[in-house]
Amino acid sequence: MLAEAESVRASGVLGRSRLMLALFDYLVAASAAGRAPKESEIAHAVFGKAADFGCEHDAVVRVYIHRLRRKLADHSRDLVASGGAAATPRLSLPRGEYRMILGAGAPKPTGSAVKRRPAKGWLAAMLLAVLAANVAAWILLGGGAMSASGRMRASPVWAPFAASRFPLLIVVGDYYIFGESDDGMEVNRLVREYSVNSTEDLDAYLMQHPEKAARYVDLGLSYLPTSSAAAVSRLTGLLGERKPPRVVTASQVTPQMLKSYDIVYLGYLSGIGPLRYTLFSGSRYASGESFDELIDLPTGRHFTSQAALGPVRGGAYRDYGYVSVFEGPVGNRIALVAGTRDIGALAAAEQVTSPAGLKALAAAGGGRRGFEALYEVQGQGDVNLETRLVAVTPRRTPPAWATSAPPPSPR
Repeated sequence: MLAEAESVRASGVLGRSRLMLALFDYLVAASAAGRAPKESEIAHAVFGKAADFGCEHDAVVRVYIHRLRRKLADHSRDLVASGGAAATPRLSLPRGEYRMILGAGAPKPTGSAVKRRPAKGWLAAMLLAVLAANVAAWILLGGGAMSASGRMRASPVWAPFAASRFPLLIVVGDYYIFGESDDGMEVNRLVREYSVNSTEDLDAYLMQHPEKAARYVDLGLSYLPTSSAAAVSRLTGLLGERKPPRVVTASQVTPQMLKSYDIVYLGYLSGIGPLRYTLFSGSRYASGESFDELIDLPTGRHFTSQAALGPVRGGAYRDYGYVSVFEGPVGNRIALVAGTRDIGALAAAEQVTSPAGLKALAAAGGGRRGFEALYEVQGQGDVNLETRLVAVTPRRTPPAWATSAPPPSPR
């Protein structure tokens, strides 16, 4: 049992939730000792509940037991699907019990209609499949007078990426969401809480709001703005004749990736996650009260998006796109193609992937080793009516890649 528990931990199926890991370790230790703890014991030992904890009013233990049971079942199925022996004993939690057992593994899937929980990274695989179809269609339709690789080599923006020895990583901005249940068991809606951007944030939030612990459930989900798919498609069409890019979400970016890949970020400025300090270190811009506002630090001028209300009311509105290209910490290249909202992000992607947009950018000084460009976009509904290049300026390589200091403040 202890050996199998180590295998489960090493697989990563339990996620990074401190409470989930603590519950798993507690149940393994108790079960290995031949003991089946009560719900109140688990509540006190794992979740820090008081001795007079009332199970009838707080379902936190049952919620986490339900989630752990599903994770163990998923782990067993995934092992079998990847070629593991179906008869190998696996850890499981019998329904209605608070003890681990070591029993027969999950039955091997048969037939074609097998419903499986998507493995981590399903979003990247799905995006790559869509992008491959887009690139194939573009090639079949002729792709214009010059091929994608020819346009890339001719552009001072993308030529350094074409000549680089580093593999390509496309990072898509994402937002963490979690579930809410009405009875402590089944999720009936998804929640976006702006202060909660990871599993660790959710654990900390529930420690501060224990009354919500029985209702909020970490589902391991994030969502993407609608502009992301179109932007990824355009960039992959442009750079697709390099090695096939790896696609990850911003929440999956690690410090090591900044030294191992050429990186292209696509999405909202607010979804940039761990790349945020990289973006603003060395930039002339800073975020305002929210990422719907950019402030030009040398002049103090504010650029505020109206996209939060414009599409809802159906009228015209103003949004902003942002492009920044600079050298990474080991001579690799980093590009950020972003917007304050959807129309801004789409417009930025269009400008750096179309011949006219690349020509205008190069004429304004976008051929430097490091530069940043700001676009003002007029939109109506989900349509980009007009894009205007506001400014192109040099930008410095971030002065301290390892720093955790916040970006410059406009105030």
